[in-house]
Amino acid sequence: LRAQLKVQQAAGRLAEHGILLLAVHGNHDPLQGYRARLAMPDNVHIFGGERVETVTVTGRDGEPIASVSGISYAKAAVTDNLAARFPAPDGSLFAIAMLHTNADGDPAHDNYAPASVAQLAKAGYDYWALGHVHTRKVLCEDPWIVYPGNLQGLSIRETGAKGAYLADVDGDGRVRLSFHRLHAVRWERISVSIEGMRDEQELKDKLESVLQTEAEREAGIPVVTRLV
Repeated sequence: LRAQLKVQQAAGRLAEHGILLLAVHGNHDPLQGYRARLAMPDNVHIFGGERVETVTVTGRDGEPIASVSGISYAKAAVTDNLAARFPAPDGSLFAIAMLHTNADGDPAHDNYAPASVAQLAKAGYDYWALGHVHTRKVLCEDPWIVYPGNLQGLSIRETGAKGAYLADVDGDGRVRLSFHRLHAVRWERISVSIEGMRDEQELKDKLESVLQTEAEREAGIPVVTRLV
């Protein structure tokens, strides 16, 4: 419930600036799962789970500038290839596709809505915005197929900077991708060699130095470190 209230609040802030919020649900929040009945602002569109929907995005002048297609998970464990359901875009607008998927069968993640990168690349979309994998990955640049990862590392298994990608698209459809750090806490796993050390005091000094360096890397951001 707390997460849903946060989303509602954030959607309201985006609405104040005329920004659309388009979302697909995945295995952690399937449409058949429990949700509080909260009223979302008019700028929010949640893609359904029966078929791929397409939303036309307009600029401030009211002219169409992009199309966004997506489909949500109706249930938690979706093993169908949902990417195969995406219709080919007509090419008149910059085409974005949103999908919660395990691209190329990453063994570290449940194989939900499996699809291959080759299949996504041939589908005709200019940008695939993917969910499910918590690690930031750019799988392809022509077209762009991108996992932004999650906004916040949830455990020592999810190390490094976490946040979101901002994709700037020019009038010719060229994309410039920039990563924005949004984490409130950073997790790290750091290996320290003991080669050449003579006693525990040298080890202690080294560990303290490493931790101090990590603490100073991002001002005001706590870091939780596992030392190996």
